[in-house]
Amino acid sequence: MHYSMSDAFFFALMAGAGEGYFVAFALEIGLNPVYAGLLGTMPLFIGGFLQLFIYKKINLSGRYHRFIYIASVLTHN
Repeated sequence: MHYSMSDAFFFALMAGAGEGYFVAFALEIGLNPVYAGLLGTMPLFIGGFLQLFIYKKINLSGRYHRFIYIASVLTHN
């Protein structure tokens, strides 16, 4: 339960601060509005796009443990 609550907290922090305030800060420092819009949408688009194809790639290779290890190392900073 503790890990679930921590995950929910950090997801809310990421969604609220990361997606909302980064774009506003980019506009405040003078970034072009088109680039600021891409700053807010491209990470979500790339993440969703990769989810479409990574599952098929893992099934073809059959190496779930290796993928999980690499993904956890990359995301645990």
